[in-house]
Order: sequence, then structure tokens, then C-alpha cells
Amino acid sequence: MRVISFDLPVGTFRVFLEDRYIVRSGFETGSFGDKATSKVRARLKSESRLENALRSYFDGEVVDLSDLVEIESDGFASEVLKVVSEIPYGKTLTYSQVADRINSRAYRAVGKALRNNPVPVIIPCHRVVAKNGIGGYSSGIEIKKYLLRLEGVEI
Repeated sequence: MRVISFDLPVGTFRVFLEDRYIVRSGFETGSFGDKATSKVRARLKSESRLENALRSYFDGEVVDLSDLVEIESDGFASEVLKVVSEIPYGKTLTYSQVADRINSRAYRAVGKALRNNPVPVIIPCHRVVAKNGIGGYSSGIEIKKYLLRLEGVEI
């Protein structure tokens, strides 16, 4: 297994790679939860592009990371991650807006799908917020705030 690490002011972000897949990614302060055993898989399109794009992203450059992976899954979680991957840099959607885009009213299930996102930051689940606040994040609220501020989102 290969590991790519980025030391940031809020902690270390790691990407665990095996063959052509990202096994998981996240901040070491966060909980990987069921991500390693998730039925959602992220097939990597280019390892060298991934490392360079993440470095640029963490340096504050506008980068679309979602085109670096292909989500392999069926069902609700896959639909949620597809919608979330399309949220532009510096923009946010609420949990209910994500649910609406997949013709669902199950905004709590959206939160569960995002908790099990195997590739946070790459599939930008930090861009999904609560109606009346920032909402949760598997790596903690401070890291979510850091990522949103990095993208120029006012919190």
C-alpha cells in the first residue's frame, strides 16, 4: 500500500492507495469509520495527477479534484457522491438540497452517505452544510471550517 501525506495547519491528510484504487483518505484526526469496508470504491484515474492536484488544492489554488476518481457503486450513496462531486470549488449545498437533486427527501441519509465517503476532500463532502449552520464532518468541524475558508467560503 502506498501513502501520500500532506502536513497542514489542521493536521495530516493522508491518501492510502492500493493498485488503482484509493482505499481511503482523510485527516488523521478524523474517523475513517466504515470507509475502508464501504461498498463505495474510488478508482484512481492518475496517481501523479492526484498528488499534484492535492498539493495545488492545499496551497489554495482552485482545483477540481472530483475528476481524478471514478466512484464504483450502485444505489443511494453513489448518487449522493455524484451530486457532491459536482459542487463547485468555493460553493456549498445543504443536506436537503443534495437530497432534492436526487429526488429524495432523505436528507439524514445524505449525511450518512457522506460520513462513509471513502475519499473526503477529493469528493468534497465538506461543501455540504446544514440549513442553519455548518453541519458535521467526519474529521471534525474545525477541519471542515479550514477547508471551506481555504476555498473562500464565508462561515
